[in-house]
Amino acid sequence: SSAPNVCVSVMSEFFPEDLPPCFFLLLSPIGCQPRGRVVLLHGWNQSHRCWLHTAVILRDRLSLEVLLLDFYNHGDSPTLDERRLHCVETLCRQLRALILRVGWGSSRFALGAASMGGSVALHYFLQWPGSVSKLVLVGSAGLEEAAWIPSSWAGRMIEAALGTPPEIDVTQDQGKAKSDSKQLQTALGHSLADVPPDKGLVSKFLARLSYVTTTPAYRVPAEVLTKLRDWRVGVTLATAGLDVLHRPHHAEWRTVPGTKILHHPWLDHGRLCLGISKMKLWEDPTT
Repeated sequence: SSAPNVCVSVMSEFFPEDLPPCFFLLLSPIGCQPRGRVVLLHGWNQSHRCWLHTAVILRDRLSLEVLLLDFYNHGDSPTLDERRLHCVETLCRQLRALILRVGWGSSRFALGAASMGGSVALHYFLQWPGSVSKLVLVGSAGLEEAAWIPSSWAGRMIEAALGTPPEIDVTQDQGKAKSDSKQLQTALGHSLADVPPDKGLVSKFLARLSYVTTTPAYRVPAEVLTKLRDWRVGVTLATAGLDVLHRPHHAEWRTVPGTKILHHPWLDHGRLCLGISKMKLWEDPTT
């Protein structure tokens, strides 16, 4: 399959005032109308490229329209001026702005997501459940872990050093978002990680770490499984038996009727999320 030749940034009028344009790809079938729409979200410290091979095949073989993006402070998207705004709620707002930008605001689409991207997908579903027709989650975050799990104590340690991100309403309007951003910048509390927004290596590194302050659940409300049951959204779960960051949680996910589990007992979290194309998710029509 030929690689996509689309590489664009979002026009600023579609974004809240406190968020800059970002990098995204929209892959549309050539010569026919799309049979459906899919959004693919990468994980922490990844970019859209982890899904790119899969996205091209979904377009060329299944005639699906596919949207990919780079989250802020990842890939080719910029780092925000305010470090504390690097959290999954901001990424959910980023995703919503892109959905509106490409004209999918009233459409239903499938959401595929890896690791941290899974928590973004769950946040999005909780706010706009009628838009999501299917969830495909690979090594997904979003559920609480025991205190001894590495992602739990790592999150607490980084939160102690960098501070807790602000509570963000992902549906907030531009004025509210701008006001919240100003309040953050003038707040009295400071952490050891406060640095000028020079977009240098140090500030980019600290912004990347800021995402991890709310791992492993990334503040996804516990009622997400109940809402998935209520809305009868199909779920496919790809899990790794050696994953010590975001455990499979098969028992919890099986409470959602029809959940399909693709378990890889000898993979760890990294190999699962870095090898998405090897799973060939496009081959099974029920995925």
